[in-house]
Amino acid sequence: MKTSRFAWVLLAAGLGIFLTLTPARALDQGQVPAIYKNIFVQNGIPLVKKGEKILHPLPSSLRPKYTITMLQGSPKGTAKGFDFLFADREFGLNLNQGTLFYSLWQPAEGRFPLPKYRFDTPIKNGFARLDMDDLKGKFDFIGWEKQKKGMIYYRVADGRGRILYEGRFAFSGNGPFKVDVSVAEGPFVVKVTDSSAVIALKLNRKAPVKIILDKRGFDSPNPAFAHKIPIDMLEPGRSYTYTVAAGGHIETYSLATAPAQGSQKPFTFCFGSDSRNSINSGERNMNGVNAYVLRRAMVLASFKNAAFLQFTGDTMTGYKANIHDQKVQMTAFKRAILPWASRMPVFVGMGNHESLVWAWDDGSEYGLSCDRFPFADQSAEAIFASEFVMPENGPISEDGAWYDPNPHTDGDFPTYKGNVFYYIWGNTAMVVLNTHYLMGPSLPKDKTVGGNLWGYLLDNQIAWLAKTLADLEKNPKIDHIFITQHTPVFPNGGHGRGARSMWFGGSNKFKPVFNSVKPDAKQKIPGCLERRDQYLKILMSAQKLRGVLCGDEHNYSRLLVKEGIPLYDPAKYQPKDPLKITKSFWHITIGTVGAPYYAKVDAPWNLDYPANTDYLKAFSPRKALAFFHVNGKNINLEVVDSLTLELIDQVEFTPVGQ
Repeated sequence: MKTSRFAWVLLAAGLGIFLTLTPARALDQGQVPAIYKNIFVQNGIPLVKKGEKILHPLPSSLRPKYTITMLQGSPKGTAKGFDFLFADREFGLNLNQGTLFYSLWQPAEGRFPLPKYRFDTPIKNGFARLDMDDLKGKFDFIGWEKQKKGMIYYRVADGRGRILYEGRFAFSGNGPFKVDVSVAEGPFVVKVTDSSAVIALKLNRKAPVKIILDKRGFDSPNPAFAHKIPIDMLEPGRSYTYTVAAGGHIETYSLATAPAQGSQKPFTFCFGSDSRNSINSGERNMNGVNAYVLRRAMVLASFKNAAFLQFTGDTMTGYKANIHDQKVQMTAFKRAILPWASRMPVFVGMGNHESLVWAWDDGSEYGLSCDRFPFADQSAEAIFASEFVMPENGPISEDGAWYDPNPHTDGDFPTYKGNVFYYIWGNTAMVVLNTHYLMGPSLPKDKTVGGNLWGYLLDNQIAWLAKTLADLEKNPKIDHIFITQHTPVFPNGGHGRGARSMWFGGSNKFKPVFNSVKPDAKQKIPGCLERRDQYLKILMSAQKLRGVLCGDEHNYSRLLVKEGIPLYDPAKYQPKDPLKITKSFWHITIGTVGAPYYAKVDAPWNLDYPANTDYLKAFSPRKALAFFHVNGKNINLEVVDSLTLELIDQVEFTPVGQ
C-alpha cells in the first residue's frame, strides 16, 4: 500500500455492496491539531472515539462528488469541432448523463460580454461532442469562420437538468480545430488601492501571462494555471484600460483605482451577502449558487456605478466535507460574478457556508464535524484564501494565544490570511471580520471534538480589531469606519434563536472547546455574551464607526443601536455590570442575494415592530442590495430590490440616529 494513496472499503448500509473510497492523501497523527480531542489516525484515516463508539468519516470526506477537472471536460479539437470527456480518473468520477450547452463568445462585445446559449448536445457516459457546423453562417456572430479563431462558452448540466459548471476556451482553426491557451477563470480586479491593483486569473493550461496597462507591461513569466499579477504606480481615482494576453489570446477590460486617502470626492459602494442556492430550478441553483439573483445584483451594482461590492459570506451552499466539492461551488460563485468582476472589485468575506469540514458518521443527518485539517492547506480558511484573492493585512492566526497548546510553534490554528483584513477607499475604511473562524458546526451541542463557536471572536482577532480601530480612529484621512462580518450582532430573522449569531439566543453559557484548555482554566474563556460585550466596547471606542454590515439572515433589516437598546434576556443572562451603549451606530443586515428568505423573529430590540420602530427601523425579505453614497462627511443609504429595481428603503446614514 502506498503511503500517499489508500483505499478504504465500506460496506454500504443496506445495499450489500462495497464502495471503495480513495482520498487524495493519507494522514498521520502528527497532523491532527492539538486543539482537537478524541481524534486518532488509523491507516491514514482520522477516526473519532465517542464514548464506546469509533466514528468513521462520512464517504463525502474521502471522495468528492465533483472536481474541476471532471466538470471542465478537457475539450479536445477534432476535424468537426470539439470532444469533451467529463471525468476524473484520479477519483474514478464520470458524469454519466447530462447536457452540454454551448455558445460563441465575444469578449470585445460591450463592457459586459455574455454567452448566447442556443445549442446543446447530450452527455453520455461522460462523453459529449460539439459540432462547429452549428455555429456557422447566420449563427457566426463573432466571425470565426473568416478569422479562423474565436471563443466558446459552455454550460454543463447533469441528467436532471441541474447546472454544474460554466467554462470557456479559445480555439483556432476551421477544421481541424485546436484548443488554445486562454483565460478559463477571470480576470478579476482585486486588492485595489489608490495606487495599485492585482489582476487574478486562471488559464486552461500552464502558460505565462502578460498584462498591458497604460502602455506598460506587467509579466507573470512562469508557466502556471493561476496567476496573480500586481499592478503598481497607478494614480488615485483614475480609470485604466488593461489587456490580458495569454498565448495568442487577448481580452481587454478596465479598472478604476480608489480615490486618494482622505479624498472628499463622492463615491458609491454596495453591500450584500448570502447568494447560496434557494430552489433547485435553473440558475437559482448553479452548483450551490443562486446565479440568477447574484447576476441581477451585479447588473444593478454596475448600473448604479458602484466603486466596489463588499460581499460578506455564504457565497454558496458549501458546508462540504471535501476540498474538491468546495472549490467547485466557489468556482460557480466566481463564474456568476463575471464579467462584472473583471472591472469592479468584489471584496469577499467568510460565512458559515464557507465551512469545510471533516465529518464523521454519528447517525445524525450531517454527522459530527470540525474545521478540516491539516489547517495549513485543507482548512476552510486556507481553501478560502486559495480561491479568493483578498488583502492580507489582518492577524496571522490564533497561534500564540494563551490557549495555544504549542505557543512557540505555528500550525495549531488555521490562518487569518485573506479572511480578516481591512481596506481604505477615499475617506472610508472597511474592516472585514471572520465570525466563523475555526467553526465546529457540531458545537455547542456536541463537544466530542471541539473547535470554535458560530459568532465567537477569539482573542487574537479581537485584539487585532481593537488595534485596527484605534489606528483608523487616529488617522485624520478617515471620516467613516464600517465593520462587516457575516453573522449579526442583533438578529431580527431566522438567527434570533439558538447559538447562530452573536446573540446566542440570549445565553452566555456557550464557549469554544479546545483540548489544550484544562478544566481548571476554562473560566478564563469568556462566555459568548461576555465576548460579545467586549466586542461592543471596542466598537463604541471608535467615534468614526458608522455601521456594522452583516449577512447570515436572509432578509434586509436596519436597526439603530443606541442608548437603551436591550442587550440581555434577564431570564437567561444578566451580568452584574451590564454593558451600556454610549455610542450610536447602524446595524445593517442584508443577506438577500439569493438565499431562501427569512421572516422577522422576535428579539428584545424588535418587539412590536412595525408599530414600534424605536430600534428596528426597517425589515424586508425581498432580494435586495444596499448602496452607500459617500459624499465627504455625509452618507446616504439606498436599498434596492435587485429583481424589480424598486426602492425598498432610503435614509440619511449620517449623522447616525439623527
